[in-house]
Amino acid sequence: MVITKIEAQKKKGRYNIYLNDAFAFGVDEATVVKYALFKGTELTKVQIKEIQQDDCIQQAYQKALHFLNFKLRSTKEVYEKLEKLEFDDDIINEVLGKLHEQNFINDTFYAESYLNQAKFVTFKGPKSIVFDLQKKGISDKVIQTVLEGYSLKEQLENAIQIVTKLKQEEVKPQAFDKAVKKLAKILKPGIMKKVSNPQQDSLFNMFQQMGIQNPGLEPEMKEEVTEEIAQSRRDIEQQLRNGVLDSKEVTIELTEKPMRMAGSGNQMEQMMQIQSVLDQMTPKKKISRTVTVKEALELLTEEEANNLINQEDMHAEALKLAETSGIIFIDEIDKIAAKGQNGGEVSREGVQRDILPIVEGSQVNTKYGVINTDHILFIASGAFHVAKPSDLMPELQGRFPIRVELQDLSKEDFERILMEPKNALLKQYKALLATENVEVVFTKEAVSKLAEIAFEVNSTMENIGARRLHTILETVLEELLFEAPTMQMGSIQITEQYVESKLNAIREDQDLTKYIL
Repeated sequence: MVITKIEAQKKKGRYNIYLNDAFAFGVDEATVVKYALFKGTELTKVQIKEIQQDDCIQQAYQKALHFLNFKLRSTKEVYEKLEKLEFDDDIINEVLGKLHEQNFINDTFYAESYLNQAKFVTFKGPKSIVFDLQKKGISDKVIQTVLEGYSLKEQLENAIQIVTKLKQEEVKPQAFDKAVKKLAKILKPGIMKKVSNPQQDSLFNMFQQMGIQNPGLEPEMKEEVTEEIAQSRRDIEQQLRNGVLDSKEVTIELTEKPMRMAGSGNQMEQMMQIQSVLDQMTPKKKISRTVTVKEALELLTEEEANNLINQEDMHAEALKLAETSGIIFIDEIDKIAAKGQNGGEVSREGVQRDILPIVEGSQVNTKYGVINTDHILFIASGAFHVAKPSDLMPELQGRFPIRVELQDLSKEDFERILMEPKNALLKQYKALLATENVEVVFTKEAVSKLAEIAFEVNSTMENIGARRLHTILETVLEELLFEAPTMQMGSIQITEQYVESKLNAIREDQDLTKYIL
């Protein structure tokens, strides 16, 4: 069959292909270029099918890019979108593979972004986050890894925020009434008159006898409200409720909110507790703000709602939320496992005995009150390349009944680790050398060789996992990193031969391998 005509469609970037003077199919501009489709080109049935398949992939790809243009999406969300558009599974999988390769889809990055939003914007708890991420198709492994960044302290703080909002909604009608009355008083002030105070008068006379003419004593003032003022305030209150005065500007005084200190650790916790005590002891500082009446009502309603809330009840509810929905992740638990008779065994067992009551269920003091860990989910992880889970105390082992063993990293895993993560090692070294105006390009063969050596050394020596890649890359690029500031070249290519020249001598010497790689 021969292409007899190529006609542009109304849709930009799309073309109609005519074979033997009859319409055959529509294609994207990229497909026209890729297959060199021109008038007079002969096509077989196999070629036509291949072109149509490729064009379908291109269409699905463009639809996926448009879908991703608005916000981050998970793999499952993109799949369901393309499925809804009636693309075949093989087409969808092809597109997903391409999007993953270009890092347009990254479920780990999606989960991290969702966690940060949930922590700092929506104040969700870990169970809610897990449920939401599972709905988005995020794997349990990724979810578990991401949740490591959600500390118990953050969970408790967010529980406080959730309960505060719920309590504010409960008292909002009452708080709004108080805010309306307060704003009406500001808009229509009463008559201020001096009040006789015998004690202050005697102090004033004493200062005058001492020769101090202006002692700086402020006279006590009292507001007098006439019937006219009271009626005017009632009218203003009605206008405020009806929104008549929303655009009017007014100056109000608000209680300054204490700054929320960021950070972690024992010292930071102590500082926060000291700050909390000081906030209670010192008088609340007032700040003036000029805003519209509408904004003033919102601010005053919030302030009055906080005044109506019983803080003790709120903290109690927040603690209950943390107790029933909290998750604690204990990393590097293998480091406290006793590995036979040695000097550190006693201290290791001591740490285990300290952890045991918390995991079993105990009461822990916080600045908000005592939290019970009976129903908190505990997850622990460790390399266990030297110690074994059985080296832990039997009582502690029994508190982690479900065990999952991960497989050793393969050569393919090392390749992915080098290339795919957002902060992959190769990307880091490229960025580091770019600061010296040196562009580094790693060939596919070089990446494969680096992964092969890392896998080999881990197999023959101590298996330290992906950490091996850092030492190997540092050895390969040592000379380049040292010479980079004085180099006058714009670009350098790291090939398989370059990697071998830097590492072969070390690989062949067991002692060098042990201490360098």
